[in-house]
Amino acid sequence: MSGISFRISPDIFPNDLSGEHLRTIFPDFFRVIFLYLPVRIIRKTACPAADSIVIRLPGSNGPNLSKKPYRDNMSFKISPGRKTVVFSALLLLILAAVSFSGCLDKTPTAQDGDTVKVHYILTVDGNVRESSYDRGTPLEFTIGAGQMIKGFNDAVIGMKVGEKKKVDIPPENAYGVHRDEMVDVIPLEQMEAQLGSAPEVGEQLYGLVGGSYRAGTVTDVSNGNVTVDFNHALAGKTLTFEIELVELTPAATETPAAAQ
Repeated sequence: MSGISFRISPDIFPNDLSGEHLRTIFPDFFRVIFLYLPVRIIRKTACPAADSIVIRLPGSNGPNLSKKPYRDNMSFKISPGRKTVVFSALLLLILAAVSFSGCLDKTPTAQDGDTVKVHYILTVDGNVRESSYDRGTPLEFTIGAGQMIKGFNDAVIGMKVGEKKKVDIPPENAYGVHRDEMVDVIPLEQMEAQLGSAPEVGEQLYGLVGGSYRAGTVTDVSNGNVTVDFNHALAGKTLTFEIELVELTPAATETPAAAQ
Protein backbone atom coordinates (compact mmCIF):
# COMPACT_ATOMS: atom_id res chain seq x y z
CA MET A 1 0.00 0.00 0.00
CA SER A 2 1.47 3.33 -1.08
CA GLY A 3 0.97 6.51 0.82
CA ILE A 4 1.93 10.15 1.00
CA SER A 5 3.17 11.79 4.18
CA PHE A 6 3.36 15.46 5.14
CA ARG A 7 5.50 16.66 8.01
CA ILE A 8 5.23 20.07 9.67
CA SER A 9 7.95 21.19 12.03
CA PRO A 10 8.16 24.37 14.14
CA ASP A 11 11.61 24.88 12.61
CA ILE A 12 9.97 26.40 9.53
CA PHE A 13 8.43 29.16 11.66
CA PRO A 14 10.23 32.28 12.92
CA ASN A 15 11.71 32.05 16.40
CA ASP A 16 8.70 33.77 17.95
CA LEU A 17 6.40 30.98 16.72
CA SER A 18 8.50 27.95 17.62
CA GLY A 19 8.67 25.66 20.58
CA GLU A 20 6.91 27.05 23.62
CA HIS A 21 4.96 29.62 21.61
CA LEU A 22 3.25 26.90 19.60
CA ARG A 23 2.03 25.34 22.81
CA THR A 24 0.45 28.69 23.72
CA ILE A 25 -0.99 29.52 20.29
CA PHE A 26 -2.43 26.06 19.56
CA PRO A 27 -3.85 24.59 22.78
CA ASP A 28 -5.68 21.28 22.71
CA PHE A 29 -9.05 22.84 21.86
CA PHE A 30 -7.79 24.51 18.68
CA ARG A 31 -5.89 21.40 17.63
CA VAL A 32 -9.13 19.46 17.76
CA ILE A 33 -11.12 22.14 15.92
CA PHE A 34 -8.61 22.94 13.16
CA LEU A 35 -6.90 19.55 12.73
CA TYR A 36 -8.95 16.61 13.93
CA LEU A 37 -12.44 17.71 12.85
CA PRO A 38 -11.53 18.90 9.30
CA VAL A 39 -9.67 15.64 8.64
CA ARG A 40 -12.61 13.62 9.96
CA ILE A 41 -14.91 15.54 7.61
CA ILE A 42 -12.62 14.86 4.66
CA ARG A 43 -12.42 11.19 5.64
CA LYS A 44 -16.20 10.87 5.52
CA THR A 45 -16.81 12.97 2.39
CA ALA A 46 -13.85 13.38 0.05
CA CYS A 47 -12.11 10.07 0.80
CA PRO A 48 -14.75 7.46 1.72
CA ALA A 49 -12.63 4.68 0.19
CA ALA A 50 -9.35 5.72 1.80
CA ASP A 51 -7.47 3.11 3.77
CA SER A 52 -6.47 5.66 6.38
CA ILE A 53 -6.31 9.35 7.11
CA VAL A 54 -4.40 9.80 10.32
CA ILE A 55 -3.01 12.70 12.28
CA ARG A 56 -0.16 11.18 14.26
CA LEU A 57 1.85 12.82 16.98
CA PRO A 58 5.34 11.27 17.04
CA GLY A 59 5.89 9.33 20.20
CA SER A 60 2.25 8.28 20.56
CA ASN A 61 0.54 5.07 19.46
CA GLY A 62 -2.30 6.75 17.62
CA PRO A 63 -4.11 9.98 16.80
CA ASN A 64 -4.08 11.41 20.31
CA LEU A 65 -4.59 15.16 19.90
CA SER A 66 -4.96 15.89 23.60
CA LYS A 67 -1.58 14.53 24.57
CA LYS A 68 0.70 17.05 26.27
CA PRO A 69 3.15 18.56 25.78
CA TYR A 70 2.68 19.64 22.18
CA ARG A 71 5.18 17.74 20.01
CA ASP A 72 7.75 19.66 17.99
CA ASN A 73 6.54 18.08 14.77
CA MET A 74 3.44 16.41 13.41
CA SER A 75 3.00 14.01 10.52
CA PHE A 76 -0.04 13.58 8.34
CA LYS A 77 -0.17 10.13 6.78
CA ILE A 78 -2.67 9.93 3.95
CA SER A 79 -3.00 6.80 1.84
CA PRO A 80 -5.59 7.50 -0.92
CA GLY A 81 -4.66 8.41 -4.49
CA ARG A 82 -2.63 11.51 -5.32
CA LYS A 83 -5.57 13.46 -6.80
CA THR A 84 -7.70 12.91 -3.74
CA VAL A 85 -4.81 13.93 -1.50
CA VAL A 86 -4.38 17.19 -3.40
CA PHE A 87 -8.11 17.86 -3.17
CA SER A 88 -8.09 17.09 0.54
CA ALA A 89 -5.18 19.45 1.15
CA LEU A 90 -6.94 22.24 -0.71
CA LEU A 91 -10.12 21.63 1.28
CA LEU A 92 -8.13 21.88 4.50
CA LEU A 93 -6.72 25.22 3.39
CA ILE A 94 -10.21 26.48 2.53
CA LEU A 95 -11.53 25.41 5.94
CA ALA A 96 -8.65 27.19 7.66
CA ALA A 97 -9.20 30.35 5.58
CA VAL A 98 -12.91 30.41 6.42
CA SER A 99 -12.16 29.83 10.09
CA PHE A 100 -9.78 32.78 10.30
CA SER A 101 -11.60 35.15 7.91
CA GLY A 102 -13.62 36.71 10.74
CA CYS A 103 -10.43 37.46 12.67
CA LEU A 104 -8.81 39.15 9.67
CA ASP A 105 -11.80 41.31 8.71
CA LYS A 106 -10.92 44.87 9.75
CA THR A 107 -13.91 46.55 8.08
CA PRO A 108 -15.29 49.16 10.53
CA THR A 109 -18.85 48.82 11.75
CA ALA A 110 -21.24 51.57 12.82
CA GLN A 111 -21.13 52.30 16.56
CA ASP A 112 -22.47 54.89 19.01
CA GLY A 113 -21.10 58.34 18.25
CA ASP A 114 -20.45 57.60 14.57
CA THR A 115 -22.00 59.78 11.88
CA VAL A 116 -23.66 57.76 9.13
CA LYS A 117 -25.52 58.24 5.88
CA VAL A 118 -28.18 55.67 5.05
CA HIS A 119 -30.73 55.05 2.37
CA TYR A 120 -34.03 53.60 3.53
CA ILE A 121 -37.47 52.50 2.43
CA LEU A 122 -40.27 52.74 5.00
CA THR A 123 -43.24 50.39 4.64
CA VAL A 124 -46.34 50.61 6.85
CA ASP A 125 -49.25 48.16 6.65
CA GLY A 126 -47.79 46.75 3.44
CA ASN A 127 -47.60 50.14 1.69
CA VAL A 128 -44.42 52.07 0.93
CA ARG A 129 -44.76 55.34 2.80
CA GLU A 130 -41.38 56.96 2.29
CA SER A 131 -38.11 56.34 0.42
CA SER A 132 -34.82 58.22 0.49
CA TYR A 133 -33.97 56.64 -2.88
CA ASP A 134 -36.83 58.62 -4.42
CA ARG A 135 -35.40 61.83 -2.96
CA GLY A 136 -31.93 60.92 -4.19
CA THR A 137 -30.33 61.96 -0.90
CA PRO A 138 -29.42 59.62 1.96
CA LEU A 139 -30.40 60.37 5.53
CA GLU A 140 -27.52 61.58 7.72
CA PHE A 141 -27.50 61.32 11.51
CA THR A 142 -25.26 60.57 14.49
CA ILE A 143 -25.86 57.24 16.19
CA GLY A 144 -26.93 57.58 19.81
CA ALA A 145 -27.60 61.32 19.59
CA GLY A 146 -31.36 60.95 19.90
CA GLN A 147 -31.98 62.10 16.34
CA MET A 148 -33.78 58.92 15.28
CA ILE A 149 -36.37 56.58 16.76
CA LYS A 150 -34.74 53.92 18.94
CA GLY A 151 -35.48 50.99 16.65
CA PHE A 152 -33.91 52.65 13.63
CA ASN A 153 -30.89 53.87 15.61
CA ASP A 154 -30.26 50.38 17.02
CA ALA A 155 -30.70 48.69 13.63
CA VAL A 156 -27.82 50.65 12.11
CA ILE A 157 -25.38 49.71 14.90
CA GLY A 158 -23.03 46.98 13.71
CA MET A 159 -23.64 47.56 9.99
CA LYS A 160 -20.78 47.92 7.49
CA VAL A 161 -20.63 50.30 4.54
CA GLY A 162 -22.51 48.74 1.64
CA GLU A 163 -24.49 46.41 3.89
CA LYS A 164 -28.26 46.19 3.59
CA LYS A 165 -30.79 44.88 6.08
CA LYS A 166 -34.53 44.73 6.62
CA VAL A 167 -36.00 45.24 10.11
CA ASP A 168 -39.46 45.37 11.67
CA ILE A 169 -39.69 47.98 14.44
CA PRO A 170 -42.57 47.59 16.94
CA PRO A 171 -44.44 50.68 18.22
CA GLU A 172 -42.55 50.61 21.52
CA ASN A 173 -39.30 51.34 19.66
CA ALA A 174 -40.87 53.66 17.09
CA TYR A 175 -43.54 56.31 17.76
CA GLY A 176 -45.16 54.64 20.74
CA VAL A 177 -48.53 53.01 21.24
CA HIS A 178 -51.74 54.82 20.39
CA ARG A 179 -53.01 56.61 23.53
CA ASP A 180 -56.71 57.32 23.94
CA GLU A 181 -56.04 60.32 26.19
CA MET A 182 -54.39 62.02 23.22
CA VAL A 183 -57.71 62.06 21.33
CA ASP A 184 -59.81 65.18 21.97
CA VAL A 185 -63.49 65.79 21.15
CA ILE A 186 -64.29 69.50 20.67
CA PRO A 187 -67.69 71.12 20.00
CA LEU A 188 -68.08 72.05 16.34
CA GLU A 189 -69.33 75.55 17.19
CA GLN A 190 -66.17 76.23 19.18
CA MET A 191 -63.96 75.07 16.31
CA GLU A 192 -65.90 77.19 13.80
CA ALA A 193 -65.53 80.24 16.04
CA GLN A 194 -61.80 79.71 16.30
CA LEU A 195 -61.12 78.73 12.69
CA GLY A 196 -63.79 80.74 10.93
CA SER A 197 -65.19 77.58 9.28
CA ALA A 198 -65.81 73.93 10.02
CA PRO A 199 -62.66 71.77 9.81
CA GLU A 200 -62.51 68.79 7.44
CA VAL A 201 -61.47 65.19 8.11
CA GLY A 202 -57.73 64.84 7.53
CA GLU A 203 -56.99 68.47 8.25
CA GLN A 204 -53.98 69.20 10.47
CA LEU A 205 -54.57 71.36 13.54
CA TYR A 206 -52.44 72.47 16.48
CA GLY A 207 -53.67 72.27 20.03
CA LEU A 208 -52.43 72.61 23.60
CA VAL A 209 -51.92 69.10 24.97
CA GLY A 210 -50.19 68.43 28.27
CA GLY A 211 -48.82 71.93 28.48
CA SER A 212 -47.33 72.00 24.98
CA TYR A 213 -48.62 72.54 21.48
CA ARG A 214 -48.90 69.44 19.34
CA ALA A 215 -50.02 68.71 15.82
CA GLY A 216 -53.26 66.79 15.55
CA THR A 217 -55.32 65.28 12.76
CA VAL A 218 -59.07 65.70 12.41
CA THR A 219 -60.45 62.17 12.27
CA ASP A 220 -64.20 62.81 12.49
CA VAL A 221 -66.73 65.64 12.16
CA SER A 222 -70.21 64.52 13.21
CA ASN A 223 -73.01 65.03 15.71
CA GLY A 224 -71.90 68.61 16.36
CA ASN A 225 -68.41 67.54 17.43
CA VAL A 226 -64.92 67.47 15.97
CA THR A 227 -62.56 64.62 16.91
CA VAL A 228 -58.87 65.49 16.80
CA ASP A 229 -56.18 62.81 17.30
CA PHE A 230 -52.97 64.28 18.73
CA ASN A 231 -51.08 60.98 18.60
CA HIS A 232 -48.26 60.76 16.09
CA ALA A 233 -49.58 59.60 12.72
CA LEU A 234 -47.48 56.40 13.06
CA ALA A 235 -48.32 55.73 16.71
CA GLY A 236 -49.33 52.10 17.24
CA LYS A 237 -47.82 51.06 13.93
CA THR A 238 -45.11 48.47 13.26
CA LEU A 239 -42.62 50.04 10.86
CA THR A 240 -40.69 48.01 8.29
CA PHE A 241 -37.42 49.57 7.17
CA GLU A 242 -35.06 48.47 4.42
CA ILE A 243 -31.75 50.12 5.31
CA GLU A 244 -28.51 50.52 3.34
CA LEU A 245 -25.43 52.03 4.98
CA VAL A 246 -23.71 54.17 2.34
CA GLU A 247 -21.22 56.18 4.40
CA LEU A 248 -19.66 55.91 7.83
CA THR A 249 -17.60 58.50 9.68
CA PRO A 250 -16.32 57.05 12.97
CA ALA A 251 -16.41 59.30 16.03
CA ALA A 252 -13.32 61.57 16.26
CA THR A 253 -12.53 60.81 12.60
CA GLU A 254 -12.91 63.27 9.75
CA THR A 255 -12.40 60.88 6.82
CA PRO A 256 -15.61 59.00 5.94
CA ALA A 257 -15.74 55.44 4.61
CA ALA A 258 -18.11 55.36 1.65
CA ALA A 259 -19.70 52.56 -0.35
CA GLN A 260 -17.99 51.79 -3.63
